[in-house]
Amino acid sequence: MIETEGRVKNPLGRYYLYYAPHKHVGIGMAYSDSMEGPWTEYKGNPVLEGPAAPDIRWIEEKGKFYMWGHRANKRTELWTSDDGLSFEYKSVSVDGKNIGTKNASYTRFYEYPLKEYGSKYIMLYSGYAQEEGIRSVWLAHSRDAENWTQLKTPLVGPVPGEDDTIYCASLLQWDGRNFIVYQDNTGWRGGNVKYVEVDGELHPVGNKGERFILMDPPPTLNERYRSAEFYLEDDTFYMYSGAGSKPRIYVYATAEARDPLPKTDKGRTKKSNPLSTDRKQVVNGEPGSLDDILKGVELETVYETTFEESLRIIHESELIEDKKIVREPPKDIDWVLEGPGEVLVKSGRMHIKNSPDGNCVLWNTREFPESFVAEWDFKHHYPQGLAILFFAAQGVEGGSIFMPGLPRRGGNFGKCTRGKILCYHTSYTAISEDGVPRGETHLKKNDGDANQETGNKVAQGPSTIDGKAGRPHRIRVAKLGARVILEVDGEISFDWTDLGEKGGAPYGSGQIGFRQMRHTIEASYGGFKVQRVKLRAD
Repeated sequence: MIETEGRVKNPLGRYYLYYAPHKHVGIGMAYSDSMEGPWTEYKGNPVLEGPAAPDIRWIEEKGKFYMWGHRANKRTELWTSDDGLSFEYKSVSVDGKNIGTKNASYTRFYEYPLKEYGSKYIMLYSGYAQEEGIRSVWLAHSRDAENWTQLKTPLVGPVPGEDDTIYCASLLQWDGRNFIVYQDNTGWRGGNVKYVEVDGELHPVGNKGERFILMDPPPTLNERYRSAEFYLEDDTFYMYSGAGSKPRIYVYATAEARDPLPKTDKGRTKKSNPLSTDRKQVVNGEPGSLDDILKGVELETVYETTFEESLRIIHESELIEDKKIVREPPKDIDWVLEGPGEVLVKSGRMHIKNSPDGNCVLWNTREFPESFVAEWDFKHHYPQGLAILFFAAQGVEGGSIFMPGLPRRGGNFGKCTRGKILCYHTSYTAISEDGVPRGETHLKKNDGDANQETGNKVAQGPSTIDGKAGRPHRIRVAKLGARVILEVDGEISFDWTDLGEKGGAPYGSGQIGFRQMRHTIEASYGGFKVQRVKLRAD
């Protein structure tokens, strides 16, 4: 957005707002006399054919508008204009080949001198290091806004819980402090608006910097902000951002400015923001809580048991003939045990006892919704073992995992991960027979590919379960559309979004199952509950 007063003769409005589709089609403009609209789309759109992701600034010493955008993700280019409507091509500003990244795009330009380089301007942009699979915020600097030097290492990189991806950085200055604001990857190519504090030379403060959530998008916006930027007018801050996915739209939010007031440039809106009351999400690389993520989201319980009464359970053998499923579980049955083992209820807990003859899986027969939160207590009764939750499980052709014609699984891991069903699974505790904890949780996406030995590993995180605590651990798994979160004892272990890059499109609704490997011997479960998460109006 630019302010036209004192810069454009006979402007169409006080403010010009520039926008573009995600694809490289062109840049449009809308104008208004107020930051809050209404906005009128310029009849001569597009003002510039080809580029996407516009970033426009008024350069006082040049007496021109400078606009950056990218016609291809691998580089960002510069156009200039006298009136904000007609643009002339200038040059390439930053290019991924100069720093070894696949792209160099989604820029933000600021007048910010860096004494170390003798420069006057900086540019923040997104760069994807393809070999490492990490998308970070990168920095370039310039003395004249036209010739740029790109630093060879990222300015800010993702921390655990950010899926190796952060987008679309902005610089905010407030009360003598600097903040890099960006979007994480909790939604579809975007998500929460977050920030990290940096020093005067733009180096993150602390151990990679403490991360905070400035705004988390509501379910009505499909959990997605993208390319947020900030403006101050009088005593009101405005955040403008892309949002949603279908359709993709622009939205704005407001906040009351607090003292001390930032300095303002003559005839220019200063980018700034009061950050004193925002919610901390990551401290020294440690993720926050699931309750924070679910704040304000409507939950509806769809299944709950306290294990006070006997289970309505059968063994898979009652459904099998000639090694195939020939009948679905009766409607009055809640659980089906596959493989050797024993399930019993005592003292308000469900105990699964393994047999030395093999592993077992206990499936709930219900089809759970696409978006849910499942929670339960888990307790090792021996300081060893591996426990897994399968979820969003369905046949490779769709439908229930108990559909007649599917092969017998018998508690076999391979038949659950590379057989005739699709699912995700997380191993939330893993301790060897010698009592050595793995110390990690894993998330894998199982696509039914017989050539995948153990499924596609897509995320991992810390696990504090060592089998020696002698107490239950609270486990929570949230599937929010394509987003999967594991929380152990109130701490998020991983937070991953399925973009369909492995194993095809994200999985939807399906069955949930508890798996124990034979060396677990015995473990118990308490207070199992599944709640539907209402992400959008049904």
